[in-house]
Amino acid sequence: MLGKKIPHPAGGTELLKTVAIARIVFRGEIKWIQAGWLTAGVKLGQATLEYGANDWGGTLYGEKVLPEAGVPLPKLVRRSIERLIAEAGYEPVERDNWYKPVPKNV
Repeated sequence: MLGKKIPHPAGGTELLKTVAIARIVFRGEIKWIQAGWLTAGVKLGQATLEYGANDWGGTLYGEKVLPEAGVPLPKLVRRSIERLIAEAGYEPVERDNWYKPVPKNV
């Protein structure tokens, strides 16, 4: 497995630094920076929002790369994702593939 071949994988501190630096360096160039919750976990994903990430990502279907690397896939549904984002102090907004907000069902 790929996870066993990397002797010193990056941890949470490196992820938070990378997100924060990317937000500063690429300001105006890269509008959307993903939280990385799938590989880092939901708690660290929530923290990355505070460090400059503004895209939680979403649910995945048929993902094969992460399990091959030894990363178990969490099973989050829409309500869970919305709750986690709100708990971190942000308003969840569903978007389409072009990052346009999807109107809420009334």
